[in-house]
Amino acid sequence: IVGSIDDDKIIPNTYVKNSKNFANISGVYTYGFNGFGVGGIAGYAERAYIQDCINYGKVSADLKGMSDQSYFVGGVAGYAGNVFYSMNEGGVSVHSDSSNYSMSQVVAAGIAGYADSVEYCKNHADVNFEGQTLGKETIRAYAAGVVGFAENLVRYCENEGRVYLDMGEKTYSANAAGVHA
Repeated sequence: IVGSIDDDKIIPNTYVKNSKNFANISGVYTYGFNGFGVGGIAGYAERAYIQDCINYGKVSADLKGMSDQSYFVGGVAGYAGNVFYSMNEGGVSVHSDSSNYSMSQVVAAGIAGYADSVEYCKNHADVNFEGQTLGKETIRAYAAGVVGFAENLVRYCENEGRVYLDMGEKTYSANAAGVHA
C-alpha cells in the first residue's frame, strides 16, 4: 500500500487507514543503500499512524551484503510510527547471509519490525528469521510475534503465531518473544 512516507516531508497526523493487502511482498537487499523496510501495508512510515489495516499476504526479506545499518520487516509495517487495531494473517520470513557487515541490526515481527507504539493488534501468522554470520562481523537480531522493537508503548496485543530465530554462532545478541523482543 505504502512503500515509504518520507520523514522529511511528512504532514503531521498522516494516516494509513482501513487498508488491506492480499499480495505477497518480498524485499531483497544487496549492497549499496542504507536501511531497509518491508511490510504488508507499509515498508517505511516513520511518523505515520497505521490504523485498522489487515495484511493477508506473506512478507519476506532476503538480506545480502548488509552494511552497518538497521533492517526492519513486519507483517503490517517494517518501520512505523504508531500501529493501532491492525492484524497480520500472512507469514513473515527473513533470511540473512553475509560476510560484509560488522554491526547490523535486523528486526522482524508479525505486526511491526519497529514502531513507536503498538496497541490493539493481533498476529495470527508465524515469524521465521534465519541467517548466519560468515566472518568477523556481528549482528543484533530480534524476532517477535507482535513488535520487534518498540520505542514507547505496547499494549492489548495478541500473538498466535510461532516465532523462530536462528542466527548461528557469531551473533552479537538474539532476542525472540511472543509479543515484544
